[in-house]
Amino acid sequence: MLIAHEAYPGHHTEHAWKEALLVDGQGYAEEAIFLVGTPQAVVSEGIAMIALELVLGDEIDEVAARVFADVGVAYDRETSRAVRELRDALSALPVNAARLLHVEGRPREEVVDYLERWGLNTRQRAASSVEFLVHPTWRAYTSCYSSGLELCRRYVGGDVERFRRLLTEQFAPVDLESQGRAR
Repeated sequence: MLIAHEAYPGHHTEHAWKEALLVDGQGYAEEAIFLVGTPQAVVSEGIAMIALELVLGDEIDEVAARVFADVGVAYDRETSRAVRELRDALSALPVNAARLLHVEGRPREEVVDYLERWGLNTRQRAASSVEFLVHPTWRAYTSCYSSGLELCRRYVGGDVERFRRLLTEQFAPVDLESQGRAR
């Protein structure tokens, strides 16, 4: 998952295509950089979040089973599917945690408890998540993942051609919202 999110077919693929097509090909210099906390970040995280499921589709479990078998690890398709569904259902949990911290003013320890319990995280992982939520650079970034996933999934709607467009064209969240609804 992490490799697909960060490299292929996720962030690296998106940035390489956009640099070649938009920066070099059309002179859109702004696509040569990635700015944190911008609409571009929402779209980019959405692309990375749906990348693997779009490329592999229904074959995701078959491919994963072969990869894990190559390294001697048993792979349970039903468990994996259930974990993916749970992960999707909990994708807004960090945004809820950020709201508890920044809007409601809840103490850090209470938010760590919340993430540990509802996110099924270890205490250490929950505490690390809270550190991300209070870091001056990253504290608002957490919403990019769940918002981007929702926008890109709705826009793409399982259409690989629309996913290709996300990888190769400039889009703002408002573009995805309006074009996703029009389908």
